[in-house]
Amino acid sequence: MKRMISLLTALCVALFTLAGCSMGDDGTGGKVPSGETQSDTQKGALSMELTEGTAGAQNYVDFSRRDGMPLFKKYSYFIIGDTDFALVNKYAKELKNLRSRATRFSLTVQGTEAEELLVKKHMKSAMSLFGNGIDKYSTCFWHMSYAAPAVKPAVAQMDSENMYYYEPDYEIWNRAWSAAASYFREKKIRSYYEVWNEPDQPYWTKFDWDGYQRMYQNTANAVRQADPEAVIGGISASHLSVLGVDRYRQFLDTMEAAGTPVDFVSFHDYDKGYLTEIPQIQAELSERSDYYGKTQIMYTEFNVHNIPMSEWNVAADQRTDFTLQKSAIVPEMIEAMEHMNSFTDVTVVQWAALLQKSSCFAMIDGEGNRSPAYWGQYLYAHMPVERVLSASEDHNVRVLASSDEGKSAVMLCNGSG
Repeated sequence: MKRMISLLTALCVALFTLAGCSMGDDGTGGKVPSGETQSDTQKGALSMELTEGTAGAQNYVDFSRRDGMPLFKKYSYFIIGDTDFALVNKYAKELKNLRSRATRFSLTVQGTEAEELLVKKHMKSAMSLFGNGIDKYSTCFWHMSYAAPAVKPAVAQMDSENMYYYEPDYEIWNRAWSAAASYFREKKIRSYYEVWNEPDQPYWTKFDWDGYQRMYQNTANAVRQADPEAVIGGISASHLSVLGVDRYRQFLDTMEAAGTPVDFVSFHDYDKGYLTEIPQIQAELSERSDYYGKTQIMYTEFNVHNIPMSEWNVAADQRTDFTLQKSAIVPEMIEAMEHMNSFTDVTVVQWAALLQKSSCFAMIDGEGNRSPAYWGQYLYAHMPVERVLSASEDHNVRVLASSDEGKSAVMLCNGSG
């Protein structure tokens, strides 16, 4: 009886949180759709008949039968680079609530020099701004991008507006990132390090592919010199199709020939290209398994929509498409998670984005409102790992269910609204 009550409670929570739009800090908002729930204890199953949506549609869960890939907890979050540090500090504990495995931040080095004491002072300041003990909630995943002291004077004079996107002075760059890695090692802050951001996109990168490979080798060696146990990788490509398989192969071959560590290869996806790209990424690593046998695949920016009205294309006050802020996004999100679970070589998937003041991608906005995507992620994070049999006759509805010895959970997502 206690187990059945827990199950019904979990179901009601899922229906409540996913039926509404955004919810504020006070937990208000949302409406529970009317429905009818019946139990069949002899079969160890739960069947539900919705009174909203397709008439008479049945949604069925059988907790006695394991079915499908486990609900792996590989999901974490990307915090967009221009997010206000005060906002990050305010909502840092959400990383614990969402069971975020690793949280991606942009890591920069400021100041006029890259001397060790100055860099460590900057890192201490950055960590305090990122939140009080944020590393207690989630592993820090540093997207290593711009080091102001490493900009070449000639570049600064030639293109001051875009000077941070050029290949740096490695004598300064290497010293800066070595000092940063040394700081985190001394503070026992376990970290991932990702070199650069989308080198396949000319907007972010004003140097060629050979330049990126030089940057990766310099950065990886500098970080490992300071912290031999550091986890480091790249390419942080926007898409394999944009990067090109030939450049991906060249990167793998170049790093192997030089003995440069590549603990993970990273990519981004906002439009479901990952379904065809992951097998290609896997195949190239497998062909070089002697060197890359333990290399992980990570998606360090991920979402199910790259919508025309995103902040990359349209100012906030001109947007009309808020697909990512509607409850209809949750079934697509769950479907993507199911696909990602089938790719067991993909160990980290970082959703874009956890926080931003004004973003169609933000799961939490500047006012503290939580989108339906947030609640879908929250429920998934707290569900048991072992998936059980579930089915729905309504094509608008997705049912996700799991169970272990202590807890059973059902997430019922209606994508028609």
